[in-house]
Amino acid sequence: MDGGATESGAQAASMAGMRGLCLLGVAVAMGCFNPGEGDDDSTGASSTGMMDGGTNGTNNPGDDGTPSADDGVGPDDDGSTSGDSTTPGDSSSGEPPADSSSGDGPSVCATCILEPPPGWTGPSARTDMPMRGDCVSPFANNQLDIFDALDVPASACGCDCGDAEVECGPLELLYFIGCGQPLGPEVFVDPTPDSCIDNTPIHNSVIGRFLEDQGSAVCPAQLTEDLPTPLWGSEQRLCDGVFDRGTCLAGELCVGDAPVGFAPELCIHRSGDENCPPTYPNKTLHSTGLEDTRACSECTCTPGNNFECETTFHTYNNNICDGDENLVDSDTCIASWSSFEFDEPNVVGACIPGSSTESGEVTATGVETVCCG
Repeated sequence: MDGGATESGAQAASMAGMRGLCLLGVAVAMGCFNPGEGDDDSTGASSTGMMDGGTNGTNNPGDDGTPSADDGVGPDDDGSTSGDSTTPGDSSSGEPPADSSSGDGPSVCATCILEPPPGWTGPSARTDMPMRGDCVSPFANNQLDIFDALDVPASACGCDCGDAEVECGPLELLYFIGCGQPLGPEVFVDPTPDSCIDNTPIHNSVIGRFLEDQGSAVCPAQLTEDLPTPLWGSEQRLCDGVFDRGTCLAGELCVGDAPVGFAPELCIHRSGDENCPPTYPNKTLHSTGLEDTRACSECTCTPGNNFECETTFHTYNNNICDGDENLVDSDTCIASWSSFEFDEPNVVGACIPGSSTESGEVTATGVETVCCG
């Protein structure tokens, strides 16, 4: 009995040991495959957690919580971290923000320049004359013409006299014997030109002449002035543009190219003689206009005392101014004639011109400082 009992007890002890080893193996297996291992929540170890590795018992990448290359979290191929790069235009880059209202945002400005300092106008494009065309986009906001090297050609003032006006007075007829010895009293008539005058009472040689009134002479003055138009050696036009910041940095403007025919460099300008800012260092001074005060003084003409009224007499041998005629100048003696006519008298004599003097001058006006980059 003692030997059987002993054998039965040994078998029982052996079975208990094997049972313990099996339980220990199960416990180890559960500890190796429990996805919740290390969590504070003890409920993380479950039968469902053990099946997360897939139906074939193999763990798929990422299924066990380990980040994969496609998660957008790990390093990219270039070594940078996806989802963590700086977007152009954010506050950390110093660039202006992109327009989020459009898909692509505003186009990048091709040329950014610093804004003009306060008090300056621009940026402006500049063209030389004689083109002097209208300002065009993108420089079409305003225009200012500037000038250099004023040239004033020589000028002159003078005085000419027009035809004298004289009262010829009555016609005097002087009779002579054979154009030698005076005969009888002088006869004064106040005839009308082209009217027939009967001269039959006295048949002898005669001289006809006018008794001019020298004091009645009038000499019209005619001013002659030669004041040539002033010329500029250089004429330019500044065309201002209106620009905004666009995609440029703060304190900058996005500008377009100068139009065809304009100088490529852009400029700023202001009235007066000013120093240029460092950003636009090339300074030139220009005029913006001119003032012309030139004038010639009044012209005068003085009549002389040598005026004569000349005419031509038409003489006839009858008393009706008909038939053959003789033409005789005034102050010329001719043999007896019975009737005569005379033409409208012509005033002969000189007027003495005075002088005219020039005053005033041509001066450039306005000073504009132009500074170019």
